[in-house]
Amino acid sequence: MRPASAKQYAQHLNRGIPDPEEFRPGIWSFAIPFLPGVPYTLCYVIEDSANGFHVIDPGADTPSNRDRLKMNLSSIGADLGDIRSVAVTHLHRDHLGLAAWLIDQNDLALQLHVDDEEDLISGASNARYSDDLEALGLRWGVPENERKRLHTGSATAGASPIPARIRPLDDGEVLPIPGRTVRVLHTPGHTRGHVCFSLPDEGLLLSGDHVLPHLNPGIGRGGQGGENPVGEYLFSLDRLAQHDDGETAPGHGYRFFDLGARRTRIRDHVLRRAGEVAQALKSTPQATTWGLASSLSWGGGWTNLSATRLQSALAQTEMYVEFVGALPMGLHLP
Repeated sequence: MRPASAKQYAQHLNRGIPDPEEFRPGIWSFAIPFLPGVPYTLCYVIEDSANGFHVIDPGADTPSNRDRLKMNLSSIGADLGDIRSVAVTHLHRDHLGLAAWLIDQNDLALQLHVDDEEDLISGASNARYSDDLEALGLRWGVPENERKRLHTGSATAGASPIPARIRPLDDGEVLPIPGRTVRVLHTPGHTRGHVCFSLPDEGLLLSGDHVLPHLNPGIGRGGQGGENPVGEYLFSLDRLAQHDDGETAPGHGYRFFDLGARRTRIRDHVLRRAGEVAQALKSTPQATTWGLASSLSWGGGWTNLSATRLQSALAQTEMYVEFVGALPMGLHLP
């Protein structure tokens, strides 16, 4: 995609951690480190008209990340005591982790969509991986000699912390940031309660993990309630059409233009996968989820998938089977 920041893009390509950047007056991006495969999350800080600061997606909670966030705030003339609100696009720990610490420091309430609040509190978001190999084997039809590939080693590690206070967000509401318009757009698919934040006065969309410039976001990575995540994700992609002419600030990677082209590319990818699943079902209608998944194309190859990557692949296949089965008769898929 066409980068909006040459420096941020270069640091992304070099697998570095981007420097703090003020890319609108009073709006900054801070890169907060995470894991090697996802090296950082982009945290956004917005200054209001009363000299307060508002944090969106503070990043993963580690002692070094706490120090990094304090250092980044200091570089823009702020400290922890100047933070007036904390909001997140969704419940994953690489976005939400530091929120519990921040709100405790400032006696605030985390702002999170009501659906993700429900999944966070119930623990449903952490139930997508399991080391009950017998149950997974029966659910997905995994041959006994292959079940060891499902073992994660630590299925519950990395659970998102639950902040002491949560203020649930609803679609369309405006965050309480003096002098700024930051509107909530409910965009389910990645998680049930994923949201984007629209800043219409700035021509800016904070897209979280819903649209990334360099990766196809995972679908159905939250709780298991609600509608089919594949269908929800496609519907949510269409919701962003009004932002195609602006700048997109994602949760990972780099800021970019041409959101419409990126939405089209991701939509085509999702529909190709649906078509692949539909064809596999047509060829072997009685196949198990394991049998179907093993016939699909996977980055890195099916035989190289294991642990959480393999569980994700099987869960995704299950979602696509449900999505394809609910499509109107005669609808053509790629």
